[in-house]
Amino acid sequence: LRQFMNKSLLAIALVAFSTASSAAVIYDKDGTNLSVIGRIQAVAYSGNYNKAGSDDSTLWNSSRFGLAGRTNVNDYFAVYGFADWDMADGCFRDSRTDARHMYVGTDFKKYGKLQFGKQLGSLYDVQNATDTFEETGIKLQSNTNRSRRPGTIRYMYQGYGVNFSASYQTAADNVPILNDGYKRSVKSGYSVGIGYTFDNIVFGPLSFKTAYELLNGQKDGDRVAATAPEVQKGYGSTDLDNMKHVAASIAWGNQQEGLYFGTLFENYDLSYENSHDLKIKGIELVCGYAFESGFVTTIGYNLVDKKTKDFGVDSPSTMTRRIPVIVRFKATPNAEFWTEVEFDANSSDNANNDKKTHNNKDTLFAAGARYWF
Repeated sequence: LRQFMNKSLLAIALVAFSTASSAAVIYDKDGTNLSVIGRIQAVAYSGNYNKAGSDDSTLWNSSRFGLAGRTNVNDYFAVYGFADWDMADGCFRDSRTDARHMYVGTDFKKYGKLQFGKQLGSLYDVQNATDTFEETGIKLQSNTNRSRRPGTIRYMYQGYGVNFSASYQTAADNVPILNDGYKRSVKSGYSVGIGYTFDNIVFGPLSFKTAYELLNGQKDGDRVAATAPEVQKGYGSTDLDNMKHVAASIAWGNQQEGLYFGTLFENYDLSYENSHDLKIKGIELVCGYAFESGFVTTIGYNLVDKKTKDFGVDSPSTMTRRIPVIVRFKATPNAEFWTEVEFDANSSDNANNDKKTHNNKDTLFAAGARYWF
């Protein structure tokens, strides 16, 4: 990816795909280029992930395919487009083909970029500080960081150490908000984020970032009624009133070289129209070291405090405390192997006992291999 970004200036699109991906340029002429991006991976899961049978260990395969194009209009302006899809092998639960990103954009060079379509919002710029694991970790941000929402308009600027992002959410049905399998109807929303990076403090760059997001749900007279098949998929259930989300992070160092520290704080409140409220807050901490040999070791700590309120009555807090550990080895620029384990650190007895996922008091193990093209 790094070599291709230098050649084609598709930085935003390709970073959205993967910070470690490569890309094949299939057309490059007269200021216009088109590239194919992809990956194939296999991941072995321990039985506690409950990916097959009843707590059976298994092996899952998946792939990703993407297209990125860009045309330089002049020295001050360019247009680009990006789309990628996740594809499963069809043999396991949740096997499907999903569009991850799908947007077009305008690049005003030193004045920033403007993108239109399905994409991540401003919050992920903050969450990225601790998004260093594969199947474990990120117990706090995993509730929202997979939410690439359609109908999003986003502006991004980077320069002089400043990172600024603002996005507007247009009305849309069947929108993923939390990573809970449900999709909801959204009327409008916005997010704004800002950060500053000091170039080199002791062993690497030091970044401070923060962001805020507000989403408003569609009201009764404006909501599209869910059909029976959609209800079975979770569409239209638990109608959203609004969500307020704030996050702040600190990142120190480089995840791909030498020592790295990252910390994330998040707090989000969701209100539903059935007098049900959900409040989640917590922290994520990571510490890692990338060796010149290609090995990267990272350890983390996740603390998530979840509380619900029904008809004005608060439920007891559910505390999730986890310690994830991962070891990666990048054999070539196109091939990577990893193994990871996650331990419980005195989570509440009622912490996520839904066996459709896994029990948060279980020890989890996974190992995987990935090839990029």
